[in-house]
Amino acid sequence: MTERCEWVTNYDLDLGRGHRLVWTEDGEGNRCGAIILHRAADGVEIDDYWGGWCMGSIQFRPTRWQREHPNEPGSRAMWMFDGNFEAPTFTPSILVKECRCGKDMCHGFITAGRWVDAGCRHGS
Repeated sequence: MTERCEWVTNYDLDLGRGHRLVWTEDGEGNRCGAIILHRAADGVEIDDYWGGWCMGSIQFRPTRWQREHPNEPGSRAMWMFDGNFEAPTFTPSILVKECRCGKDMCHGFITAGRWVDAGCRHGS
């Protein structure tokens, strides 16, 4: 049984403004979160493993392990999710404080399947 959400590589969603969403699943096949990606700023080199993408993650459903161990360190913030996997809305906003693309943050909302910029400082 996995203790965290795992990347689901066979599905992603173009959010616009250079951002993409990749769903994550727990060990039971339930979608439990998402990884939000955007391209690194022009001229910024980051880990080639991710192919030039910066990323952050959100979680909207606890995994089985988290439900069984609610007081363990490392519990993550939970976002509200409207249940629409084709055009999702998450609240509150998403803030990546240490974007690996060479800038200091990326802040925005995902509303009806679209990225709404609220202060990204990167190349997109």
